[in-house]
Amino acid sequence: MPIFPETWMSELLAKSDIVQLVSEYVYLSPKGGRMWGLCPFHGEKTASFSVSPDKQLYYCFGCHSGGGIIQFVMEIEKLSYSEAVEFLARRCGMDLPNEINDEKLKRDRAYRERLYSVCKEAALFYHDSLIGNLGAEARIYVSDRGINAKTVRRFGIGYAPKGWNNIKNYLNAKGFTDKELLDAGLIIAKGGNYYDAYRGRIIFPIIAANGRVVAFGARTMNPQDTPKYINTGDTPIYKKRQNLYALNFIKGSSFSDIIMVEGYLDVISLHQCGIHNAVASLGTALTEHQAKLLKRYVSKVYIAYDGDAAGQNAALRGMEILAAEGLEVRVIELPGGMDPDDYVRTNGMEAFLRLKESAGDLNTFKLSHMASAFDLTTEDGRIAYAKAACSFIGKLEPVDQEKHIKRLESSTGIPMESLKAQCNLHENPKKNNPGRKRNNRDEKVAKELTEHERTEKTLLACMLAGKDAFYGIQRNPFYSKFNIFDSGSYAKCTHMLGEAYSISCEPDVKKLISSMDAADAELVIMAYEERSAISDPLITGMQCLKRLALRELESKAYETAQALKVQKDPEGRAELKTKLQELFRYINDIKKP
Repeated sequence: MPIFPETWMSELLAKSDIVQLVSEYVYLSPKGGRMWGLCPFHGEKTASFSVSPDKQLYYCFGCHSGGGIIQFVMEIEKLSYSEAVEFLARRCGMDLPNEINDEKLKRDRAYRERLYSVCKEAALFYHDSLIGNLGAEARIYVSDRGINAKTVRRFGIGYAPKGWNNIKNYLNAKGFTDKELLDAGLIIAKGGNYYDAYRGRIIFPIIAANGRVVAFGARTMNPQDTPKYINTGDTPIYKKRQNLYALNFIKGSSFSDIIMVEGYLDVISLHQCGIHNAVASLGTALTEHQAKLLKRYVSKVYIAYDGDAAGQNAALRGMEILAAEGLEVRVIELPGGMDPDDYVRTNGMEAFLRLKESAGDLNTFKLSHMASAFDLTTEDGRIAYAKAACSFIGKLEPVDQEKHIKRLESSTGIPMESLKAQCNLHENPKKNNPGRKRNNRDEKVAKELTEHERTEKTLLACMLAGKDAFYGIQRNPFYSKFNIFDSGSYAKCTHMLGEAYSISCEPDVKKLISSMDAADAELVIMAYEERSAISDPLITGMQCLKRLALRELESKAYETAQALKVQKDPEGRAELKTKLQELFRYINDIKKP
């Protein structure tokens, strides 16, 4: 992520009018020297969202969201700082700083624009083919799958006619070259000739969060044909591991959660019945990139994978990845091996939402998944399951332990006292010593900080030193790419600082601290007291970011190496090896002076 020159940023901001931009998302009306409208970030019936034309700032008196034009783009489009800047630059027709004198970068950017254009034209061709004379058979198939005409239009569903050169000839006539079609994944090369990649299949355009068509999924209509799906591979404008199907419908919404499903038709059926917060991975198992993408929009994700064994195993892997990104994750368990498409078409929206309401958390699902490996109709099976479950429960937090032991008692019929003994959960008199009034978090504050905790504290101290240092640190690529703060206290404070800096050059830091709970405040006070001893907060902050980024990368490399040791599947091993090589390459690059 680049650090943008001050003069270039000044020109960008001069060309960007916040009222004009916000008006594209919110209906604004003038009142008292400001523009007012309904806040796009929280539901409200009375306008409390204001935009100041003079100051080029926005502020909501309801949810307290506020800042300048870049912050607005970050919030409304769910973009990082650099992505928001690039968004505004494209909108203003400005070249990015690193492109101004770099002809190759300009050519690459122009070529990507050509690929966006060819994908858009292809999507129109496929859609017109479905609703036109060539699509009679495809329309019957779509109708038999319960998809109505409105949904066909909403998702841009199309049809690739039978034949070898339909899309090729059409797009060539539009002025697009074979190389552009090949690079966009629309044609394939074989024997010195080019052929349409998709023939006689239903087409699902993949639309990125920015509203642009970037790829396609193609489903056969004949159950005997293989493969069932053909998906666009990675291209210069599309990385399937970094995108989600139907994410474009999430942008700008105020959903409190997202439902993650496996296939295009699962998403489409849920949307059609009124559940508009469903997305799907794109021909791959859920990835870290996709989890990070989801985290931009919500803090809670429901997984609704197929109810068969493969779907449940995939759900378990997905939950682990989402949880590792700090998301609250639950599993919607579908009965009878059904998939969401089958279930919602058979039972309707209300039945699906009832399943959602009863969705279990990660630990509940793990225990349920574990139980499926035992025969609970026999005493030996119940005892064996209880032993395995107790080994797992014994590692959980006390609150979770109590909950799951009660469930285990119900499912096995084994008395709770016996289960507690198996989990080694009998009360320790020392734990109930009235003289021990400090909780675990208090003890953490009191003890000597680790090297990692000291680095986090110093970084926060740099961000507390002033607005310039705060935003300078946030613009560093390490800040958005990695989970910098392990401590929730520090993370909470930076969020509060961001809100304060957006409306004031000199926020009352002591007031911020006073609004935090005691344990969090004590950690932050230590950082606040350290800030005056830092001669150059920006440089020191960058050094801290580098150390924290290296720590996370090295941790991921270790986890990947451990996973490689036990991975037996050749494709899985190859993927892990590639990931490990990338991590080591990144680590070595960062370590360079």
